[in-house]
Amino acid sequence: MNASTLATKKTGKPETSWLEKYQGFKEKHVSHASLGAINDIAMERFKSMGFPLPKDEMFTFVNLGKLAATGFDFRYGDEDKVVCALDIGKNIVEDCERSVITLVNGMYDPALSDTSKVEGLIKISPLAHSLNNPAIESYFKEIANNENDPFASLSMAFLAGGLMIEIEPNAKPDSPLLILNYSTGHKSNLVMTTPQVAIRGGKYSECEVIIKNVTVGGDHFINASYDFLVEERGAINLVLVEEKTEGDIWRFSKTRIAMRKESRFTATQSSHGSTLGRSHYEACLQQNGARFSLNSVAVLSGSDQSHSYVRVHHEAPDCRSDQLFKNVIKEKGRLSVDTTVIAHRGASGADSGQLIKNLLLTDNGRADVKPNLMIYTDDVQCAHGATTSELGEEELIYLRTRGLDEKSAKALLTEGFIASALTGVKNLAIAKDIKKSLLKTNGEGQCRA
Repeated sequence: MNASTLATKKTGKPETSWLEKYQGFKEKHVSHASLGAINDIAMERFKSMGFPLPKDEMFTFVNLGKLAATGFDFRYGDEDKVVCALDIGKNIVEDCERSVITLVNGMYDPALSDTSKVEGLIKISPLAHSLNNPAIESYFKEIANNENDPFASLSMAFLAGGLMIEIEPNAKPDSPLLILNYSTGHKSNLVMTTPQVAIRGGKYSECEVIIKNVTVGGDHFINASYDFLVEERGAINLVLVEEKTEGDIWRFSKTRIAMRKESRFTATQSSHGSTLGRSHYEACLQQNGARFSLNSVAVLSGSDQSHSYVRVHHEAPDCRSDQLFKNVIKEKGRLSVDTTVIAHRGASGADSGQLIKNLLLTDNGRADVKPNLMIYTDDVQCAHGATTSELGEEELIYLRTRGLDEKSAKALLTEGFIASALTGVKNLAIAKDIKKSLLKTNGEGQCRA
């Protein structure tokens, strides 16, 4: 098996084992010179930051103790042929049958992909090949050298491949582009994968991108990196979907967004929670009139966790950003939202909104929220707010008097609570699937059609 074990020793610092195994990873998995150079830069960056501690501002609400004490096997590709066409068929989203890209443990699998419906509208190439372009190579070296998240640095350090997707200028595919991101494991081994996808939206292009994360067998640490560049007046609508699975699942991701003049980027993220889930967004609104929107919905049960860390940089005049978080916490679920909007000097006319709403259905759950504003310019409109509440007793009584039993009444109210966070999803089939799956996680029945 093509795997190198990453296990933390009982003695020494948590980062020691990552450093010890890095050379073994390089010998087995890296063959492209530019990619190897990026690996080295990222590992040096990780060494300079070290494994995160509770005192680190970025991880204030995240307990990394179990992750630090857990060993993983690194995996790239599907040597055991675990994923087959039948598995793909089960996870295809309606209207994406011929616009689907499949990655297995971070490796692009053309045999399990079909992009015939978007042929001529998008260009797909291995990231290693794209690094032959000096501008792309320079971009990845720069972000590797300046990365501020230790886990994002680890993702790039252990990056064996990846995918570059270019949406052609003026292209407007009729169907969403579906990216199936599989992580496969064994019952006896914990598996780490580092999927990397970079997407460039050309000028005046419009595309909906659905990334669906699927785990197969065993326990997993998925440490993903996503990069988006939206050119002038381009538009990308991103939908991130997590499948609820058994076992211990650590889901980490870093999503970087760079936005040009009058471009639009909308992200909708759904989460069932996991053993430990953490999403880090860093959006840079670099030119006039850029519009960024992030909608996130999480439904947690058991002792699952979901943590969001967001930084939005208004760097040019007349840009707008909106963030909406709708979270439902049941049993011993725990979540946090730490989001900051920075209006830099020269970013006059900045307009931003941050709203975090938590629905607490238990006395044992916990929600930590931290909306922030950092204003370094004049003429801005920036607002933020956060609430934590329970299901309204009056609403429950009202629905009960209309003939609904308690479970159905709670399901209806919960569905109504999360609905506004899903309005950015254009594909109605995936929006319905998300609601149905989230309500099932909450144990409150099915959603309405």
